Amino acid sequence: MLFQNNLLSIYYKMNKYTIIHFIIGMISKSDDNVSNLFLAYQFAQLFLNVKVFLLEDKPYVEEGNNLEHTLKKIGEFILGRLF
Repeated sequence: MLFQNNLLSIYYKMNKYTIIHFIIGMISKSDDNVSNLFLAYQFAQLFLNVKVFLLEDKPYVEEGNNLEHTLKKIGEFILGRLF
């Protein structure tokens, strides 16, 4: 079930990826191409069932992705866009 944890699950520890998603959202206000690229990237990861971690010392791809995770990332992006 989508968002099966309680409502407090939306309050999670911020990490560098969360901050990047906020920043990309803020940048996208002035360039719609940024929005299109971000959404395409997130949905590509969902459909390929992977999570890509490019900001690590050794970037890697992890198997396993789901709609809840993708919507969380898009939510971070939208919050940045609204800021």
